[in-house]
Amino acid sequence: IVFLTETHIVSDMDLDIFYIEDYLLESCFSNSRHTGGVMIYIHKSISYKVISNIVFSLNWFLAINVHKGFRSGNYGVLYHSPSDSDKDFLLFLENTWLDNVIDNSKLNIIVGDFNINWNDEGDCRSLKNLFQLYSMKQVVNDFTRVTRSSRTIIDLVFTNFNNVEAQIKPDLKVSDHETVVIQNNEISENVIDSNDVIQLKCWKKYSKENLQNLLRADIHSVSETDICEKADVLIELVKKCVDKLVLVKFIKKKYENKKWFSVYIKQLKRERDKAYINAKNSNNFVEWEYYKVKRNEYSIELRKSKNSFIQKQIDENKNDSKELWKILKNEIQPKVENLKTVKFEQNMEEDSQKISEKFNEYFINSVKEIHASIEETDIELDNISEIQSDTWVDFEPITIEDLENIVSKLSNKSGSDCISVKVFKDSMDVIGDIFLQVINNSLRTGKIPTKWKQSIVVPIPKVAKTNKCEEFRPINMLPVYEKILELVVKDQLIKYLEEKKILIDEQSGFRANHSCETALNLLLQKWKKHMEDKKVIVAVFLDLKRAFETISRPKLVKAMKRYGVGGVVLKWFEDYLRYRTQRTKFNGSISKEVENTLGVPQGSVLGPILFILYINDMKGVLRYCDINLFADDTVMFIALKDALDAISKMNIDLAILSKWLKFKKLKLNISKTKMMLISNKKELPTEDMKITVDENEIERVKSFKYLGVLIDEKLKFNDHVDYTIKKIAKKYGILCRLSKCLTFWSKIHLYKSLIAPHIDYCSSILFLCNQTQMTRLQKLQNKIMRLILQVSRYTSVNSMLEVLCWLSVKQRVTFNTLVFIYKVRKNMLPEYLSANLYTGADIHRYMTRSRNLIRTPNFYMVNTQNSLFYKGIKMYNELPNDIKNAVSLKEFKIKCAQYVKINIVM
Repeated sequence: IVFLTETHIVSDMDLDIFYIEDYLLESCFSNSRHTGGVMIYIHKSISYKVISNIVFSLNWFLAINVHKGFRSGNYGVLYHSPSDSDKDFLLFLENTWLDNVIDNSKLNIIVGDFNINWNDEGDCRSLKNLFQLYSMKQVVNDFTRVTRSSRTIIDLVFTNFNNVEAQIKPDLKVSDHETVVIQNNEISENVIDSNDVIQLKCWKKYSKENLQNLLRADIHSVSETDICEKADVLIELVKKCVDKLVLVKFIKKKYENKKWFSVYIKQLKRERDKAYINAKNSNNFVEWEYYKVKRNEYSIELRKSKNSFIQKQIDENKNDSKELWKILKNEIQPKVENLKTVKFEQNMEEDSQKISEKFNEYFINSVKEIHASIEETDIELDNISEIQSDTWVDFEPITIEDLENIVSKLSNKSGSDCISVKVFKDSMDVIGDIFLQVINNSLRTGKIPTKWKQSIVVPIPKVAKTNKCEEFRPINMLPVYEKILELVVKDQLIKYLEEKKILIDEQSGFRANHSCETALNLLLQKWKKHMEDKKVIVAVFLDLKRAFETISRPKLVKAMKRYGVGGVVLKWFEDYLRYRTQRTKFNGSISKEVENTLGVPQGSVLGPILFILYINDMKGVLRYCDINLFADDTVMFIALKDALDAISKMNIDLAILSKWLKFKKLKLNISKTKMMLISNKKELPTEDMKITVDENEIERVKSFKYLGVLIDEKLKFNDHVDYTIKKIAKKYGILCRLSKCLTFWSKIHLYKSLIAPHIDYCSSILFLCNQTQMTRLQKLQNKIMRLILQVSRYTSVNSMLEVLCWLSVKQRVTFNTLVFIYKVRKNMLPEYLSANLYTGADIHRYMTRSRNLIRTPNFYMVNTQNSLFYKGIKMYNELPNDIKNAVSLKEFKIKCAQYVKINIVM
């Protein structure tokens, strides 16, 4: 298929002169022989039909639909004259042409001379936003028009398929434009070797009853007096019983991603193929009719089986959005064969066992290298708060009810061995009492069974299609039974930390009632106040290199002593951190066991809590700067009216922090640490505006993603809306391609599980966006509603919302924000937020009409008034008293949703 733009061909020309052998020609004629016009050459072997041929002002549009073969899909070409209005062109694209041409259930390729420079962020912003709505990306990266005075990318290719690539061919240059060659690699990259065989577990004989019967028959064998031996024998017994019920079988890999391909369908396929051979050999009418019957029978059953399989997967994972997303992605682009070779330094390794050994060695040594590269320092922290005496020395034993409650709340995931969470839950009726003895003995003696401290590491690629060892991430898998022990200890550890108020208020990670949203609102409230005071905020977003893995265990134990942990409790944590080992698994091969002497265990329950305790003294070492943390996601900031003074003080604190990090054996990743200046001022001095750490300059950025939200230097959050739209549009595109396989209710459920969370995530931040940005989000929601309801683009938005019982985007964001404020008001969220809320009655006794209303901060700037604690509070105060006085969160949500639906206009 060949696309030509700016052809200058008018309707009265003889098209025969443009004839090319074996190709058919379609043309959108120009009005003039001096501008415009587009053409498509289609090879005669391709079956197609024209679906659009339109001229709008000085813009020409032509599109075809290819019916069959691996090229099937919609293809469009356009030419936008530089003499025409970009705004009118984009409006026509959005409101008329693209909706009629793009079908996200198929391959879509839109090409053309857009005369909008993709290399100019300001020039192409609206075009980018438009195609994001259709989940399409632009794949031309090189200059397509090069002149003496300019270099631009104006010949563009948009597609919804990941494997479509575009390259410039300089030797095929036409005038001052380059020729763009488009290649679809979708088919070749998904070819799987059908001779490969994989190993799978067969669970047909497994049931809870069968497992418990086997356990009861042998439970008497667990009679050891030594608690570690008893733990080992108990776990081995469960594994032995599972192995008897769960068999290993081998299947051809070509069916791995076609689990819906049943024995019956295979039989139908054989019958169809046999009928075709007979019809072809005999060329008999009856034989051909019989073949058609068998072909249709096979196709119908195949489609029905696949749809049923997808529906079943959706139903089984309806409460697990991550798993649902994996299911949808796998249906669109099935996984290719397992990686068989990995590059270590300069050598390629093919043997799976050797690869697993080298990966294990690499993961251990890479952390040791980071740890060793950190300079030794002997600073002592004099100003750190500490508890003088041991105040927590013993654990509280748990009951069988406590244990059953913990186990019942575990999500059904696999562990590092054959004992998954489901297996453990099914075993509890038989092994519960013995397991309780092991847990309580561990709490009483401060010892952990040695074998429980073994983990399995699985290398997962950080980037697609890589075989370099450094581009793999280690995923640590711990035994289920150790996680249960950790959960018991975690509850008591958190209770102690909260009762003693040990953790700093600025730390929001892994704490009850805290979240990314509360952390962001704490940060933004401070920044808005500084901006109101006309101060310049200097913020540095810190990135620590593999922070959880490099911390010093002796220093962690020392930190715990400082915070009053002693006796058996401290002994337990010392044993928990000691003699931990790991093995690495690659393609079924498992490496030898190697001891890991650094960091807190990855993937563990206690690891994150111990880490935030380890860095709890970070704020105390700083002289001038404030800080905001969510685990290791850290931002340091200072606000002063003099920007240069703020820079100077930030550099002083960063020098202190650098010493503290070295003392803690934490390494700052300079390349990923960024600096931002946040201010209402239009111009800031550029001289001496450098932030440095250990003589390395920190890069200044205009926006930064912190806790999943793109924060920009003006706090307008337009970049965050772009980011949110891009994520939603990607999932919308996949839904489009699978829409024929999904029922009405499945589409609704997938929207609620996969798309709505992007709107709900930190809604109080989206609440600050302007109406233009809300409209963009609403347009995307409208497309999703049309997909679900299968209605035309002319259907009323209100009627679609009514049928689906949904709120519009603006209504949903407003509702979530009002619920957030209600939670703050009722002390359901951290105290650092509720401290910002007070009413007139809290400061005077006068019976004024506003005495029960929440006071807003004294903000007078438009930018600062656009904040949760000003704009949000004003809206909350406008709620009727019966809503604000709701006695429960559930009652508030019901009444608030009704209010928002009536009073908030899209």
